[in-house]
Amino acid sequence: MLGYIAIELDLSSLRLQQYQEVFSAILVMVLGLSCLASSPIDSCTM
Repeated sequence: MLGYIAIELDLSSLRLQQYQEVFSAILVMVLGLSCLASSPIDSCTM
């Protein structure tokens, strides 16, 4: 039973990590797009 719970927790943390990666990817994309939209000449040198 404990092993099962540990596996469940492990999976949920993995899922959280995936969500975090997806979220940061979307965030970067949105920032990049808004950046390009506001100033197409100097395309946002971060």
